[in-house]
Amino acid sequence: MKWKEKIRPFLSFSMREKRGILLWVCLMVVIILFPLVRNKLFPPDWPSAEELAEEIRNFEDNLKPETGMAFQQEKGENSGRAVKLFPFNPNENLYDDWLALGLTPRQARTADNYLKSGGAFRVPADLKKIYGLDSGRYALLEPYIRIPQGTGEGGADVSGAEPGGRKASLAGAAPLELNTADSADLQVLPGVGPVLASRLVRYRLLIGGFYSIDQVGEVYGLDDTLIAGWGGRVWIDSTRIRKMDLNRAGFQELLRHPYLDYYHTRALVQYRESQGKFSNLEEIRRNRLLPDSIYRRIAPYLEIGHRKP
Repeated sequence: MKWKEKIRPFLSFSMREKRGILLWVCLMVVIILFPLVRNKLFPPDWPSAEELAEEIRNFEDNLKPETGMAFQQEKGENSGRAVKLFPFNPNENLYDDWLALGLTPRQARTADNYLKSGGAFRVPADLKKIYGLDSGRYALLEPYIRIPQGTGEGGADVSGAEPGGRKASLAGAAPLELNTADSADLQVLPGVGPVLASRLVRYRLLIGGFYSIDQVGEVYGLDDTLIAGWGGRVWIDSTRIRKMDLNRAGFQELLRHPYLDYYHTRALVQYRESQGKFSNLEEIRRNRLLPDSIYRRIAPYLEIGHRKP
């Protein structure tokens, strides 16, 4: 039939074309089967579902607000936010401190910008300058306001006295040791309110303690300028950091440290499993298990323990 003769040229292939089709089919089969064969020969070292669930629970626990304080529920724009009332000097508050006291983000920005522009709260009633702060919220905050006598422009205490305030004077006091100070102790530092103090303590627990003042800048909200303002008021006892035994620590324990990601942890664990144990920390650098920048940060938290035969 004529139609068969018309389509026959499209259905017939030369020897060269047949070889090309066969090669293409073989290549597709290899591409499809390669992941299956690779996973059989080299199974990925993924954490189990139980380990992942534990990590998620730990992460969620770190996000929970501190308990044991008076919590109040604010209506309106801040509905659903946990409000913590505490004695405070408004001239030392940061943005997060205003939020913790129940102000809306807009009100907190207004107060923060007012202080940054050189303004100061000289008497409690000056808080009414905050745009949008209603009389009900002010009445709630008023009993907790602590403004030192002689507070001048920019919030500086020109008298040197701070009776009953949240920030105690550090003149003549022993410097704070950052690896043992609790959140209440940390709030005597300039620019540190309850929010920043809580963050610092949680991060310190997470990494195992500080060995350098530079690490404090890793805490969200603590910048170099703020830390430099502490001067000689703080010090660090690096002997108090919590170390991990590199020959005994499990995958999840190592992975939980902020300085190690999944691939760094896998490299350490796989090397240990193949070699039996680490004899010293220099093996990490010699075998290039970690980048130098990561090795220098994590090394103070590692120690070598020898397994019993």
